[in-house]
Amino acid sequence: MIAKDMGIDSDTLRKHFSAELEFGRVKTEGMMLDVLMQRAREGHVPSVRELRDRIERAAPKAPRRQKDGGVGEGPDDKKPLGKKQAALEAARQVPGDYGDIFDRRRGRTN
Repeated sequence: MIAKDMGIDSDTLRKHFSAELEFGRVKTEGMMLDVLMQRAREGHVPSVRELRDRIERAAPKAPRRQKDGGVGEGPDDKKPLGKKQAALEAARQVPGDYGDIFDRRRGRTN
């Protein structure tokens, strides 16, 4: 559409403006974020909200700090396990009386 509007071939447009075509949107978004950040610093409440919304959409929330200093999910963030996940977790639990495989083999005679 740009080449047609300029009256040139699309290959010519790509040859001379490849960086602008490839990174133009990224550069424009960067400039818009700069303006948004400046307005937020000035105390413009809608800009602060928009910036916060963009950050939340772009990055996952950081894990909460636990009282013992460790990092993990808070008690409110835990979701109940599904059947498959619960079965996997149960399979990972080793019974205390399971013992060592070599101890069990020693008792056998071949």
